[in-house]
Amino acid sequence: MNISRFIRLSGWALILGTATFLTGLLVEVLISGHGSASDPNNYYSRPIDQFLAVLPNILMASAMLLLIIGVMGLYLLYGPRASLLGKVGLITSIVGGGLALATCIAGGSYGLTLFLLNNQAGGGWLWDLAALAMFLLFGGIFTFGIDAVKHQLLLHWNFIPIMAGALFPLRILTGYLQEATTEGFARWRVNIHRIDPFILIITSISLMVLGYLLMLEAPHEE
Repeated sequence: MNISRFIRLSGWALILGTATFLTGLLVEVLISGHGSASDPNNYYSRPIDQFLAVLPNILMASAMLLLIIGVMGLYLLYGPRASLLGKVGLITSIVGGGLALATCIAGGSYGLTLFLLNNQAGGGWLWDLAALAMFLLFGGIFTFGIDAVKHQLLLHWNFIPIMAGALFPLRILTGYLQEATTEGFARWRVNIHRIDPFILIITSISLMVLGYLLMLEAPHEE
């Protein structure tokens, strides 16, 4: 496989990774409140929950792997033209994706999604590590986006990486800030929770568009 083909495939990886992440999040919502199917005392348990409880771990790990490949494609295509800021941003994003993948393998998908599903931050070291991983993954894309706008690295829509990377780190910081604020959870919960769907929609669309731009702007094979 040559570099141009890998870059085009990495565009597909960004698109499929985003779709896989959303699917895993949807499954987490479906099983929320139902508990384990093996618990005979749980009235809300369903037979399918035993399968659904494992499925998000597979989906989230797959999503992180695909997103890592996507960011690697960004680095190969735009890294040679990017400044130090853009290069460091993409490398940080790859490191964050690797850390997110490691947390999925070590403890499942819980830490990657719970701050969105339950509007909560902080729940043990593995949870905090997952939040840090997501912060680095998307924060690195945001940092690259700043460099892309400044130096016009993309041929089209240089603002897209900023939109793809800005909202998740902001949401994570806001979640931890509300936990550190006196009575913050009770005061902020409703307002923050209402914006979570918009964060997911904007971030997902932007990542998919970024994947499309990777395929569109990849050099053609000889």
